[in-house]
Amino acid sequence: RRSSQGGGLYSMSCAPGPWGGAFMRPAFAPSPVLAGGSSLKLAGGRRGLNSLSMTNKVFVAGGTGKVGRIVVKRLLEEDWKVVAIARNETSDIARELASMGAEVRKGDVCDLEGLKECMKGCEYVVSLVGCSPPRFVKISDLWSDPRKDANHPANVQYQGVKNLLEASKTENVKKFVRLTGLAVGASPWNPVSILFSLLLSFSTYWNRKGEMLLRESGVDYSIIRPGGLKDVPRAREGTDKLFLASEAWGDKTPPFTTGISRADVADLCCLSLTDKRLSRATLRVNRMRPPTADNNYFEDPQAKSTWEELLDTVEPDKKPLEEVDYTLPVGLAATAGLLLPFPSSSSLHDAAVAGVLGIVVGWVAKLALSLFG
Repeated sequence: RRSSQGGGLYSMSCAPGPWGGAFMRPAFAPSPVLAGGSSLKLAGGRRGLNSLSMTNKVFVAGGTGKVGRIVVKRLLEEDWKVVAIARNETSDIARELASMGAEVRKGDVCDLEGLKECMKGCEYVVSLVGCSPPRFVKISDLWSDPRKDANHPANVQYQGVKNLLEASKTENVKKFVRLTGLAVGASPWNPVSILFSLLLSFSTYWNRKGEMLLRESGVDYSIIRPGGLKDVPRAREGTDKLFLASEAWGDKTPPFTTGISRADVADLCCLSLTDKRLSRATLRVNRMRPPTADNNYFEDPQAKSTWEELLDTVEPDKKPLEEVDYTLPVGLAATAGLLLPFPSSSSLHDAAVAGVLGIVVGWVAKLALSLFG
């Protein structure tokens, strides 16, 4: 099932650092992905959201996912007309969206002509599509065309975005909002980037390729890169704070914390549709828990309780997103794994298998890229 992004990045420990007082060191342990999430009214500063929504229609791809359902509910609460696509329009989740008031149309991001038909009459697009459940690498990727696997990130997160953009241009869409992940902005040498590439079919790479298409398309856009998505209350409902950094700031990026509320991310997606401050901007977002003696966190003056307090700091993207090589780090890391000493033959065997698989995956990624031109 394809749906909105829901994977946690990884757990972190904290120490003073360059982001205004908090820097996260990776513990390299996957953070849990929890289910659910409810939608509440966005407190304060709904600039433009109600004023335009009475006559406009928004197209939501990935509306059957965890973030997607919150986005659809949130938009309907603000009197938007919502069109959501589902590969199975009679599924329980699709029926749930319809019961909220959304128009559910049978569609697939891999079907361009079908998308064009489904998107008719829509002036805004929210793309929350991702591989759910995650698509793990397979040995058969060596000889298989990724375009024949409907759940491969190359199809969902790259070709799917490409199709959505082409359909959007047909409808002269005013704004395109895309949800990816904080790892897209991380170095390909980051251990988590390597892990995602090795295990998840280079999902970060394909997300980045999709972002590149959007930023070069000429369509007005907002790209939102959250940290690990979690089913926790909005920051303003407790003592947590929100981080927001523009890609245009360069290396000044929110730390990889313990994750962010799906509801907070959904709120930002909805705000991005009409708030001019978010035009043509790539946003890195996360949250931070209050500092305590147990977690060693430090208060960060740039973190706030609501998005409205942060939006005036946003800067639009200043240059094209560069393509980076994810295959070299994976190949070198896998090779290094073969050379490390292990206390037992079984451990050595496991390392060898993982190393060879890593090298194979790196080669397959280059093959997949050539197939897509």
